[in-house]
Formats: sequence, structure tokens, C-alpha cells
Amino acid sequence: MNENIFTRMKNTFLSWPMWKRVGMIIVGVQWALSIVAIITLALLGVLSGKWLAIAIILLIIFSILAFIVQHNKSTHLAGKIISVFLCLLILVADIAMIRVHGFLDKVESNVKHTESKDVDVSIDPFIVYISGNDEYGDLEFDGMTDVNILVCVNPQSGQILMVSTPRDFYVEFPGYTEGERDKLSHSGYYGMEAQIATLEALYDCDINYYVWLNFTSFIEIVDAIGGITIENEYEFTSNDGFYYPAGTLDLDGLYALHYVRERNSFSGGDFSRGLHQEQFISLMIDKILSSNSLTMYNNLLSAVEKNCSTNMPKNRITALIKKQISDNPKWEITMAQAEGAIMAQACYTFKPQVLSVVMPYAQSVEYVKTMMKDWRDGKKVTALQMQPDDDYSYLSVPDPVDWNYYYDVEGLGADAINAIYGAEVITKETTTAETTTASEGGGNSGEGGEPEGPVVPPEPDPGPGGGEEPSEPSGDDPISEG
Repeated sequence: MNENIFTRMKNTFLSWPMWKRVGMIIVGVQWALSIVAIITLALLGVLSGKWLAIAIILLIIFSILAFIVQHNKSTHLAGKIISVFLCLLILVADIAMIRVHGFLDKVESNVKHTESKDVDVSIDPFIVYISGNDEYGDLEFDGMTDVNILVCVNPQSGQILMVSTPRDFYVEFPGYTEGERDKLSHSGYYGMEAQIATLEALYDCDINYYVWLNFTSFIEIVDAIGGITIENEYEFTSNDGFYYPAGTLDLDGLYALHYVRERNSFSGGDFSRGLHQEQFISLMIDKILSSNSLTMYNNLLSAVEKNCSTNMPKNRITALIKKQISDNPKWEITMAQAEGAIMAQACYTFKPQVLSVVMPYAQSVEYVKTMMKDWRDGKKVTALQMQPDDDYSYLSVPDPVDWNYYYDVEGLGADAINAIYGAEVITKETTTAETTTASEGGGNSGEGGEPEGPVVPPEPDPGPGGGEEPSEPSGDDPISEG
């Protein structure tokens, strides 16, 4: 009796009418998922009309073929297997597209502080300012800027020009410093508008959009794309104790951060740091554009969604994605850096205190303007840096320094300071332990902090730069060598 029931159930399950009903359910699911995919693609707007039409035609063809094959008694089983596979594939694509749609909506809702100078990014040249806050944790929209890079993109010529400006560049913040000068890093205290206005005035350009991130953002983005492989020319140990042997290195987010922050180990100091930051951005762009990993893109979206902010509208982001998918342009990246001389000057934000700054060379600033003009005109951009026979005049005349207000943030002592600046220092010698409470170092000689207020005399109110820099692990874990 039981055997007869089992036999009848088996025969019923394997009977042709039963399989036809299963096949119709599978085809229905495939059609539903295909419709969702078409609607999502249309809403995202990341495909051109031609590619959207091709995607629709392919989905329709696959659905019709699945229906036909499953209604053939000799091929219905293979047809069902293929349909199930297509359903899973379309489902994954639907989830990914819905994820991107939600990400773009959140990015647009996160726009803060500064209106964009909006352009059609699929046609017109545009500049994105990458600003990096020197803090860990949640993204805050004030504080010192550790990274100042202009990414200039010309979609017509395929040229990308990256210009790094040293954080200690001694410049005026138009509308904020009353005609006086300060370190570029301090512009972050006055908001994104001040940062953008300062660089626009310096290079005589329009900055269309910004991307704002901090140390945590950088770590999580690098980890999301699986780390970065870089050729390290010199063996060194960073100021925070992270060891980097010479050769090919595979760096995770934490090691990458301390690599691009290091300056004391290089003769170029802050200029070498700026170059490493540009190299990392270039390598990250290459890795992201060349990857086909859905997992990587999902991790990247999660990292960017949590830890970055931009004022680039959603429709412009989708326009860039559409151009990359449709045209697959081969971007040519040129890297350059503004240069200057290290000296001591009074800074507006902490006046009357005297801090280590980088006084811009007028010729270097003109080189940046020339490169930007060639980039905007669609010409091939050649990196221009200062040469020995160039004019090393300063962009503006240095002010006399009252050494009574020099802040010896690293506790170097008068002899060392005299050697660096060629001046007779008569300020009280201080030590990092006695006075340092802020997060940024001065000049090219250390990673100490900005002062809270004048060292001598102590009466003036503290400046806005208090608070110790959060500590990170000391770098005991080895990095991977390629």
C-alpha cells in the first residue's frame, strides 16, 4: 500500500503536466525579475539609450527562449535549469542596482554646506576637490585638512590632472582672514566654503564639487577594494611605528593611511607626502575601474556611504557611470604638486603665534595655472615642477617674525631651530609634553601639534586647534610583500 502511494506520488511529480506547471512558475518569476531589472535600469539612468535597449531586448529574448524550451518535452528539464540560473543572475543584478539606487539617494541627501558649480560632467571639464580631515571616527565638517588635492577631469580629452597643495601652504583665505595669511590646513576651521575659496583664488579656477573624508573613510575605502599594491622605493619606519620595506608592498587600509601620511622619513618632507597621496588616488582609480567584482563594488558603496560626503548631484554621478559603461574611456592621469619654501610665519588663526609654513613659489603657482589651462583646453598635460634655473621668488613677501612667539612644537631647542630657519631664536624652549595638545605638526621636522595659544606670553585666548590626535595601533603586524 505504502509502496503504491509512493509510486503514484513519484509518477505524478515526474508527469509532463506537473513539469509544465513548474515551468510556468519559473518563467513567471523570470519575467517578473526581468521587469524589475528594466525599471531599475531606467530609474538609475546609468545606461545610454542604446545599451538600455540592448538590455531590454536580451531580457525579452531569454524569457521567450525559456518559455519555448520548457514547453518541449525533450528539452524541458534543461530549460528549467537554465531558467533557474537566469533567475538567480537577474536577482543578483536587481539587488545590486537597487543598492546603487539607494546609495545615490543617500549621497544626494547628505550634501552639506557648499553648493556646487554644476556642469555636465559627461561633456564639460570639471574639478573635484578631495579634502581629508585629520581625524578618526564619524565625519566632521570642521577641523584641519590633511589632504588637499584637486582632481581635474576632462571627459572629452580623457585627461585627468591631479594637483596636490601642501597643507602648510601659506595663503590668504579670501573673506575670512582679513587680508592676512595662514596655513591652508587651517582653512578647514572656517568650513568647506573657505577651503574652496582659498584654492580657487590661489589657482584662478572654479572648483565644481568636493569630496570630504577623514582617516576612517580612507582606511575603510582601501579595505573595501581589497588593499593597494604599491612600489616602495625606500625602506622606512613611519612616525607612528609602521615599518615599510623597499619593494612591492600590498597595503591594507591602516598601513596605507600611515604610508600616505608619512613625511619625516623623506627628504622632500610634506612634498613627498603629497606625491604619495596622489599616487594612491591614481592606483585606487585604476583598481576600481578595472574590477568586475560585485562584492568589491558593494563593499565600496558601503564604505563611501558611511564615511564620505560630496556635493556632486545624483544625476551627475550617474552620468559619469553611464559614460564609463558606454564609452569605456582610457583616462590619462598627470600628477603635479605646488611647491614652496619652509619658513616660520605668524598664522592668522593662531596669531600672534609663529608657526612653520610653506611659502609658495610664484613660479610653481604659475605652473599649476598653465597645466590647468592645457587640461581645460583639451591639450596633452605635461607635469611642470620647479627646476634649478627657475625663478624662486615667493608668491608674496614674507613678514618679519617676532621670535618671542615662535611655537617650538617638537621641542627641538634653539640650536636646531636656528639651523632650520637661520634666525636667532629667543623664545622659551618648550617640549611636546609640556604644551602640545592639537593634532597637526609644524613644518618638515615632526608630527607634533598646533598650539592652543601663544607660548610667550600666555595671556591671549587659545586658538581653535585643541584636542589630541586619536592614537592608532603601533604597527606590529607585518604587511604583505609582493
